This record gives sequence, structure tokens and C-alpha cells, in this order.
Amino acid sequence: MADVQHIQIDNTPTTWQPNAIYFVRNTGQIWQTDSNGVAVLMGKDEKHFFQWKKSNTVLASSSWTRVTFQIKDFDDDNLFDGSKFTVRKKGIYHVGGLATISSLSDGKKMIVAIRINNVLKYLLGRGVSGGTDLTGYSGSAMMLLEKDDEVGMFVYHNNTSDESLYYRVDGYNYFYANLIKEL
Repeated sequence: MADVQHIQIDNTPTTWQPNAIYFVRNTGQIWQTDSNGVAVLMGKDEKHFFQWKKSNTVLASSSWTRVTFQIKDFDDDNLFDGSKFTVRKKGIYHVGGLATISSLSDGKKMIVAIRINNVLKYLLGRGVSGGTDLTGYSGSAMMLLEKDDEVGMFVYHNNTSDESLYYRVDGYNYFYANLIKEL
């Protein structure tokens, strides 16, 4: 499937865009559409978690910081401990997240990535700021994970000072995973 869009929504849609993967927040379901917009539910017996951010993780300047989440919407099998999840079933997972900070100076960069067993593996989002407003980057990836792998979200920025994740509104920072296919 070429040029696949990753779309996050609160409720299952009544119409579908073609060539897309939908993550439905209130159910944790993932739907994939073909070039005609026909949707198929992926991983009907999936185990998943979803984590919303509501605290002020401090991100040190010019270094990678593990994001810690305090409030979970749901967590099947208690896989997530607030900063990482431990894989219990080898399989193909859909993992993603969003990190937002209050201010990033002009020309400074921010990177959001996934580490597996503390090794940087997947870039979720990266960009250079053009202003000093809220700056957030997100993304998702399908990944093969082994039993007992530890997966966490990390953020890097090179602003001149430490920054905090924006925590005043639900949904500005989150991390999720969904087992698509057990192997």
C-alpha cells in the first residue's frame, strides 16, 4: 500500500479514507483500509495499552530523555509500568506516540523516538521549530517485538535550556501499542 496515512480518532468512523491505518482511541482498535476505502479490523484478539500524559516530565537539553506517563486509559495485562512496556507475546506490534513541549526556539530541533531494550530503533517524529509556540511531533511504526523486549518513548531537543512536556491539556502527550499479530 503506497502513501499510507496514520489517522488517530476518538470514535469508529462512518466513512473511511483509502490507504489508511486508523487507531480508534476509545476502543483501542486498529483498522486498515485498502485503495477503495474498504476497512478491515486488524488483530481482533489483540492486547493493547494506551497511555495519556498529564505530568511535567523535564527533558534535559541535548540529551535523550525517557518519557514517563502517570495516567493510563487502559492497559490489558498490566504491560506498562509508566515508562516502558514489557512484551509478553512475540509478534508484530503497532506502536506510536506524541510528545509536545511548550516552547522550542527558532531553528532548534526536537525528535521523538522508540527505544527497544534501551537501543534507539524507530523515529516517530522530527522537526525544526520556526517559532516559540507549542511544538509536538508524533508518529507510529509497525515493529517485530520479541518476548521480554522493553519498549519506551524518548525525546531529544537541543533548545538552550531544559524543557518540560506540555501537560495542561489531555492528549498533548501519549504512548500506545497494539499487538497486531502474535507469532
